[in-house]
Amino acid sequence: MKRSITILGKKEGEEVDFAKLMYPAMQVADIFAGGFHFSHAGIDQRKANVIARDVAKQLKFSQLKINNKPIKPVAVHTHLLAGLNKPAVWPVPEGFNKGELQTSMKMSKSKPDSAVFIHDSEEEIRRKIKKAFCQEGEIEFNPIIDWVEYLIFSREEKITIERQPEHGGNLKISGIDELKKIFKNKELHPEDLKKFTADYLIELLKPAREYFEKGEGKKMLGELEMLISN
Repeated sequence: MKRSITILGKKEGEEVDFAKLMYPAMQVADIFAGGFHFSHAGIDQRKANVIARDVAKQLKFSQLKINNKPIKPVAVHTHLLAGLNKPAVWPVPEGFNKGELQTSMKMSKSKPDSAVFIHDSEEEIRRKIKKAFCQEGEIEFNPIIDWVEYLIFSREEKITIERQPEHGGNLKISGIDELKKIFKNKELHPEDLKKFTADYLIELLKPAREYFEKGEGKKMLGELEMLISN
């Protein structure tokens, strides 16, 4: 459990309260109680999935079976998108554990401004992106760069960032490496990158946003928000 506590952004070996110590066990129990053959999570959940695979054939209550025999779940991990907030430590001192800092930067539903939700309005998306941490020239701890890499360049081979003529005119970029080079050299202003990112996300999330604006989607969202507020 202590080896897995980094799920919560804690350092391995740190003192933690009992509730946090139980969190990895609850994550693991979910997999077997639900009988999920594939455990899909962010890379920060990797250690919990390692526990799940270690204990898979020892659990009496497991619903994860084939031909009535217990099996190990397949662990599928994806990149952890950075939250939009400023890193907890900034500037990053020499020798600081960058991996732990990047994990701690993840989006959190308990910090709504760190994330864009699929039902957010256009105005809300623009507001969140506009106030996001995006230091000029910084590419390593930059959530906007991270989002463009994993949410946009995963779909596009080339992008065009619109700019006023006095700011250099429209900028065509082929791939994330070119974007990082341009941004690091301060040839692209953060505000122009933010505007492009917000515009793209607004269009990308349009079907989800429209679904939650009416009918069954609106009803379900209202019930969920009521549960959360209570």
